[in-house]
Amino acid sequence: MSQDFDQQTVAGRPSGDYLRVRRPGAAPQLFMLGQGQTVLGRSPECGLVLEDDSVSRRHAMVERQGQDILISDLGSANGLLLNGHRVESAVLVPGQVVLLGVVEVSLDSRSPVGAAPPEAGQATVMRSSPLQAAVPPSPGGGKSRRLLLVGGLAALGVLALVMAVSLLGGGKKEQVPSTPAAAPAPAAPRPATPAALPSPPVDDSKAATHLRDGQTYHEAGRLLDAAQEWRRALEIDPGLQAARGKLERVEQEIMQKAEEAYRRGLTSFQYLDYEKAIQNWLVVQSLLPDPQHPLHQKAADYIAQARAKLGR
Repeated sequence: MSQDFDQQTVAGRPSGDYLRVRRPGAAPQLFMLGQGQTVLGRSPECGLVLEDDSVSRRHAMVERQGQDILISDLGSANGLLLNGHRVESAVLVPGQVVLLGVVEVSLDSRSPVGAAPPEAGQATVMRSSPLQAAVPPSPGGGKSRRLLLVGGLAALGVLALVMAVSLLGGGKKEQVPSTPAAAPAPAAPRPATPAALPSPPVDDSKAATHLRDGQTYHEAGRLLDAAQEWRRALEIDPGLQAARGKLERVEQEIMQKAEEAYRRGLTSFQYLDYEKAIQNWLVVQSLLPDPQHPLHQKAADYIAQARAKLGR
């Protein structure tokens, strides 16, 4: 996403809910929702700017209605897709994805780790870093240091007592001259283990990313793009059976649509509607772009015949 998108502010008194936004090939980001209405779209005037060609200038609006968070279409070109179906509005449920073009939007009611609640009336800014949350400082830092100091002194006292007992408790054995054993060197203090930062919300392999992007394209009806993403996933991980199965099914779907368009072209040609026939055969070529594919070649031959008919 662009710099403008990364620094967008969802203004208003915070509601405790977050929008999780993800573009294909990018890590998701969280944006805190205010109590009022938030418009999503490409326009810089929107409350949340989504700079993606598949998103309209004013694509959708998110608002709170009682206990629900509602997202509504604002007459966008690509609309809102929920489970592959276009909807005018939908209640956002945590974990359920709504597509604005190819941009995924979902509700996340969990606060990000380390995020301090903003004061009333202030806007909340969510940066582009994918949930990079600092470990919060301990509220009782001074008290902890005092406890550490007391504990250290106590440990030194115990060590001194042990050394005294070992020197005095040998009895007659100490009369035998012997080379005094070297006192054990004090163990070097172990460096404090830094608290582990929370893992990024999405840390999948590149193959898994292509797998997800292919599913997004498929739900949006972009079959060729979906097939391309699943091929890339298999190039990275040939053993990824999920990608292999999805690729086989989408290739069958593409072939079925190409054959249907080819037959529609033949019907239009028989009824002397040459322009419509050409349109259908061009669809065949777009679905099967390989010029060596037999159906692509047949469509090309018929297109030439139809154009010759129109030129008479």
